[in-house]
Amino acid sequence: MYGVQIAFKDSNGAFGIMGSPWAGLRHFRSFFSSYFFWPLVWNTVSLSLYSLAVGFPIPIILALMLNEVGSSRYKRTVQTETPHRTSSPPWSWWA
Repeated sequence: MYGVQIAFKDSNGAFGIMGSPWAGLRHFRSFFSSYFFWPLVWNTVSLSLYSLAVGFPIPIILALMLNEVGSSRYKRTVQTETPHRTSSPPWSWWA
């Protein structure tokens, strides 16, 4: 809850969070009335829906495809390596 105060203050590094003057809802009003508000909302919603549409069925499809593979050794290898490879940054794939 301490960090939430930053949105309601005119943050100044010299005074810190507690010593900075109170701004109230001024920052929120300026953001909601700015030209960039609706494009930002549209981008956020569209990227979230795209991520949901693409990211939800792909793991299920891959799991169903892997279930049809006959070789248990290959299945074991893929099930062991896939979480490591997909959760790490691209530059660590060579490790």
